[in-house]
Amino acid sequence: MHTLCLTNWSSQRSLTTKFSYGLVTLLVAVCAPVAEASITYTYTGNDYTVFMAPYTGSMDITGSFTFASPLAPSTIYTNTDLPTTWSISDGVDTITNTTGTLGFDAITNSLGGIVAWAFLTPIPGTTFFAESVNDPGKVFGVASPPCSSTNVCDAVWGTAVGHLVGIAGVLDDPGTWRPTSTVPEPAFAFPLAVLMAVIAGMAHKRTAPIRFGLRGRQ
Repeated sequence: MHTLCLTNWSSQRSLTTKFSYGLVTLLVAVCAPVAEASITYTYTGNDYTVFMAPYTGSMDITGSFTFASPLAPSTIYTNTDLPTTWSISDGVDTITNTTGTLGFDAITNSLGGIVAWAFLTPIPGTTFFAESVNDPGKVFGVASPPCSSTNVCDAVWGTAVGHLVGIAGVLDDPGTWRPTSTVPEPAFAFPLAVLMAVIAGMAHKRTAPIRFGLRGRQ
């Protein structure tokens, strides 16, 4: 005697549903935004071309600036969003947020990289400043005293009897910043496409016709 019966479709459907839900959970985990963490920007200036002892031509201005979150793309900052911690070296002295004060202006491009800037700190125990400026459009105000008319320079400078005194610097040759971009790249594009394809395939399988079969019974 033969009877008409369903194959074990309901259990397959249950397994397929669980698997699909698992993939969706994984997809959500991959797509979930990551909370913005603090970020450190570093500046490396070019070697001084004009200098007096104790400075040398192999020295430059460098800086490290940590912010609570990345600077926004295409934004002008005028001493309004200061780093939480920072350090500046002129090759002889190193000044930090625990030993000095800081003026910091910046402009970011569409990728969040710093493309124009002006930062300055007094050198403790002296009447001099360590400064880096790349602001040819004078967005941040008047030109910096030690810079040329282009308003681009790294300099260690001060005043004596009302006169500007520069003891080390480089003109019209701005340094570089890292990172150059803070905008996340679509790093998960390919894995997400694979997951979506798998989910689509599983959904198609769930809607496949129910198969019937004959099973013999003595």
